[in-house]
Amino acid sequence: MPQYNPKGSRSLELHLKGLKGLKGLKGLKGDKLASRVAVQGKQAKPLVYEKEKSLSEIVIFGAGGHAVSAMNVAVSAGYSVTAYVDDDRVGGNIFGIPIVSQDYFKEKFRENCVCVAIGDNSVREKIFSDLQKNYENIFFPSLVHASSVIGLGTTLSEGVVVMPLSNVGPNSSIGTGCIVNSRSNLDHDCEMEAFSSLAPGVTCGGGVTIGSRTALSLSAVVRHDVKIGSDVVIGAGSYVHQNIADNVVAFGTPCRVQRTRTRGDRYLA
Repeated sequence: MPQYNPKGSRSLELHLKGLKGLKGLKGLKGDKLASRVAVQGKQAKPLVYEKEKSLSEIVIFGAGGHAVSAMNVAVSAGYSVTAYVDDDRVGGNIFGIPIVSQDYFKEKFRENCVCVAIGDNSVREKIFSDLQKNYENIFFPSLVHASSVIGLGTTLSEGVVVMPLSNVGPNSSIGTGCIVNSRSNLDHDCEMEAFSSLAPGVTCGGGVTIGSRTALSLSAVVRHDVKIGSDVVIGAGSYVHQNIADNVVAFGTPCRVQRTRTRGDRYLA
């Protein structure tokens, strides 16, 4: 089966030991390691990893545009992408990497690293949950592009993807399955709850909280200490200067609530 593993990428990956108890990034060296640590209690400690034979390989769920972007991050992080999984595009390929069915994944990849590369937050959550229920021996590593910066004391939960040229400030918390897209800036002491997402160019001041499955669209700006609820969609180019309640669509400068929405409503074209 074709693999995409460019010259210079590591052949053996380090997988986070105890994903539920210790959350963070792949091991690095020198100054980069010092800047990418997790907090255990009140003491900041370097992350602890264990070597796994097959964990240099990763399978990507999805075969759309976001999956291509996720592949780019995975390769930057040293992984070899072995397949995409998408029942609607079986038989195709992306950069020579085959697109396979879920049945094929079940047969061939029961023990593997997986990235759920679906842009829609609710759909990504459902697929992630289904995989956790149905497979005991798959892992969801956090993937961080080499050009991005993760601040001291910041924790990344499993399945997080941080795209190129992004900054996650110190003492922040990024929940399970979150997306921090290209050139996003999340300042100090921020929290992204599970399966929320920042589109390219989003800027958040310090102390911002973003609720579960909430999506901030292209180039939105959020003032410091603002809390945005769960299942919210913030429109492109908006300036969010005050708290936003759950289950709404809001946009504008300044940002104002436009209507309510139901969890799972489509918001990506």
